[in-house]
Amino acid sequence: MSRLKTGGYAPLFDRLAQVEDKKREVAHWLDVKQLERSVFKELIRITQTRSRLTSLEFLNKKTLTVLDYGLPDFYGKSVQNSENRSEIHQILTKAFLFFEPRLKNINIEHLVDSQNKAELKFQISGDLQTDQSTEPVSFLISSESDFKDYPLEEQSLVG
Repeated sequence: MSRLKTGGYAPLFDRLAQVEDKKREVAHWLDVKQLERSVFKELIRITQTRSRLTSLEFLNKKTLTVLDYGLPDFYGKSVQNSENRSEIHQILTKAFLFFEPRLKNINIEHLVDSQNKAELKFQISGDLQTDQSTEPVSFLISSESDFKDYPLEEQSLVG
């Protein structure tokens, strides 16, 4: 009897990392929770990689390529400044749309941390595109985020 699979394929970098880890079974298919974790990891990679482009070049370029991967340097910008916050929001939205195609209908909300007002912290929500459907997801990412910050399986954010 055939079974309906839900989830999606693992991206290349995730598959390459699995080959390095001899203890893990190499699989190219991810279930929904694994797919959600994979998207979270990719969002972290995007936010922690500096693009070769300036903010203006990044926003004005119609199509981004792998050579443009990451975010421009935000040095000199302040999340307390509404113009800078708006520019950062536009950059994040464009980067996530181009470099994480499994996430659709992206909504980004800037969060203010009263303890550290200079920290870039935001909530990303959207629809995770699986093989058979879409699942609503939400991620909390900050400039201090790491892969280990992802919720444990039983605390998954997939609704």
